[in-house]
Amino acid sequence: MKVIFFVVLSIFFIAGCDEKNSWPRAEFDRAAWLHSAESERYKWARDIIDTHRLDGLTNKQVTDLLGAPSSRISTGVTYVIKVGGQGFNKIYVLDIRFKENIVEEYYIRGD
Repeated sequence: MKVIFFVVLSIFFIAGCDEKNSWPRAEFDRAAWLHSAESERYKWARDIIDTHRLDGLTNKQVTDLLGAPSSRISTGVTYVIKVGGQGFNKIYVLDIRFKENIVEEYYIRGD
């Protein structure tokens, strides 16, 4: 019984982790990003990361490029990029962290 539980749990975990790798990708388009629903921005998120588009930008430059963030915290900003994921990840966000007002890191995470 424990083996079956472990196998089922592993399948759900793997399915949830792999989802963002199967998303369609599009070259970042600022106008399309700004005019799309938050939950549809996943199409451009991988391009933002893969092309290092935010490297060296200030907080203001990020906001000018991507618009108002979904949320702000003391160390950065978050943009909702997909709602309705598989497994445990029902919401995906683009997290952007700043150090001394310059982008330090950014990544996609499921929540």
